[in-house]
Amino acid sequence: MKIQVTSRHAELPEALRAYAVERLAAVERLGTEFPAAEVVLDQGREGLTCEIQLRPRKGETILARETSHDPRAAVDAAVAKIETQVARAKERRDDKRRTGT
Repeated sequence: MKIQVTSRHAELPEALRAYAVERLAAVERLGTEFPAAEVVLDQGREGLTCEIQLRPRKGETILARETSHDPRAAVDAAVAKIETQVARAKERRDDKRRTGT
């Protein structure tokens, strides 16, 4: 998976970028292939907003957004949302295959 990390309104440390890539790379263990992913880290008044977009080969883009004052907590929460959505999408796809509809 090709992961692109972008920051808005602030220069973020390289360690945070590496952490986001490391956490998002773990999503592939769920068994779904994603050729491209984009992580946008935006510093605002409310704290750091982490927005993740996963683009599968087929189907709709999966999006998660989370805001927190702790940058790692924002990344962790957004990745947790993405993992939930990917697992749910995989489950729906597998159910369709089983029922034949």
